[in-house]
Amino acid sequence: MLRRSVVVVGLLVGVVALVGSAGCSATFGAVNPRPSVVIDPQMGSLALELGQIPDTQKPGDGNLTITNFQTTLTTGFRNMAGANYAAQAKEAKLVLHIEQAELGRGNLGTLGAFLTIRYKAIWSDGAGNQIAAMAGVAQPRNPAETGPRHIEDVVEVMYEEMVAGLEKVQGVKTRTD
Repeated sequence: MLRRSVVVVGLLVGVVALVGSAGCSATFGAVNPRPSVVIDPQMGSLALELGQIPDTQKPGDGNLTITNFQTTLTTGFRNMAGANYAAQAKEAKLVLHIEQAELGRGNLGTLGAFLTIRYKAIWSDGAGNQIAAMAGVAQPRNPAETGPRHIEDVVEVMYEEMVAGLEKVQGVKTRTD
């Protein structure tokens, strides 16, 4: 029982370290999210367009700074799309336009906090016709995760939710692990 308590306390202390505590600050740059989505090659090419998303964000009280956030979003999308990735929207069969990706904080009570992403996005076809629109707040699968992996986790969940939204509307062949 004591060993389990030590592990839980250690995880919660790590969460506080990620998001900063009074008087402390942390800065994280671009990370490498790997969403658990498999895109059917027959789906065609996929491209990403980012709206006016701030590249540097300070979620919550400002003790945490995330830089190069657009690079993180692009890397995550490229990892998700795999061989279906198209660098330019004009070359793609489907385009994901992320209009909003705002980092925030969720609470673990008095024990700490975790990152969230409030997002709005539209999937469109290559001609610019809207196929699906979605909005939500992505939360990490593991809110007790720390450091760069915590950021990767919440971005992965966001993309998984966006693909699930497209699949729901279009019946696109994808699979999440």
